[in-house]
Amino acid sequence: MKITLPIFLLILIASSAKSQDSNIDEFSQIPEDWLSLETDTYTISYPPSFTLDQSGTLGTKFILFFDSKPGSPFQENIVLVADVPKSGISLEEYGKMSARGVSMFFNDAKIMENKLVQQEDKQEYYLLNYTGKQGQFNLKWLQYAWFYGDIPYVLTLTCEETEYDEYVELGTQVMQSFKFNYIVKQSKICENREAVFLR
Repeated sequence: MKITLPIFLLILIASSAKSQDSNIDEFSQIPEDWLSLETDTYTISYPPSFTLDQSGTLGTKFILFFDSKPGSPFQENIVLVADVPKSGISLEEYGKMSARGVSMFFNDAKIMENKLVQQEDKQEYYLLNYTGKQGQFNLKWLQYAWFYGDIPYVLTLTCEETEYDEYVELGTQVMQSFKFNYIVKQSKICENREAVFLR
């Protein structure tokens, strides 16, 4: 079973998708038969065909594995990691730093999307979508990153590049179901935070 860590975690601990595919507001309805993982901090929903791993492998909060194809050497997955606290750095700076490091960690890397997304009445997030080669695999990643207080949370869909179009719609729907149980708004230099409770 092959797992690759998100580039945000690799970079910061160590120191094309179409636009509608990566739009965090594209899907709003969660199917009734989906399962939910809820913690004190966040909630995410996923299809019953997925396999949930909460063992903490490689420092992850969880890994959601897609139903594997017979004979496939790679299992597409969605991973959540929480980086170490980052005071004095904005989400945009964090995302740009990660994007600059993509070519350092992967051969033949190409960034498809790289932007801060701001939404009225919703928490901003950083989107990074890129391809690259890791070991024997040509992979494609879609990542969303948020600050929860000073802590960066990064949610990543990882697919073989040739299989990406097959998995991205369902993967994006799962990723867009992710939400914090409350949001901590943050200024550029991590000052003047305001807690906004959602429930």
